[in-house]
Amino acid sequence: MSAPEFPIVNRIAGFPVKGLPTSLKSLLKFNFGQNVWEYASEPDLAHGEIFMTTPNGGQSISQTYVKITQFDTNGAFNKMTVDQSQGTITCTEAADYDVDAHISITGGNNRIMTIAIFVDGVEQPSARAQEKLGTGTNVTNITIGGIITCLATSVIDIRIKQDAGTDTVNLKEGNIHMFFI
Repeated sequence: MSAPEFPIVNRIAGFPVKGLPTSLKSLLKFNFGQNVWEYASEPDLAHGEIFMTTPNGGQSISQTYVKITQFDTNGAFNKMTVDQSQGTITCTEAADYDVDAHISITGGNNRIMTIAIFVDGVEQPSARAQEKLGTGTNVTNITIGGIITCLATSVIDIRIKQDAGTDTVNLKEGNIHMFFI
């Protein structure tokens, strides 16, 4: 029995397939008994996470972005390099990734904080957010995310800045994680 014909764009196991993302093509196999495409057993997709388990002091910020360096734990990862000590996740394969970050911070009195995801030192405009802190004792939560395109050596981090002055922010909780899509 042969696999059903689809317009030829790419092939899986010699059979033509069209309209599937590259990440799915590596996860599919053709079931000849059922005459259908199926997911292969376990996906082996790239993913990585760094996070913070214990608040550990402050970090000086101003109107210029600085990398958040208060992470203290490497999370689950596969086909990526995670480094909580540097606050980075490094890709090992070029692809599109879904990247999300969440931080809870205290800091500057009556300041607007902006956080953004950076790839190779470049701000990703689709992955940034702002939040205003009312007083230095307020805790604010900021969540950002987006789909970003990375090279096989791209380094991802989160950076923060504020609208005026220089202050110290304290990361209370936070993580950044990304998944191959």
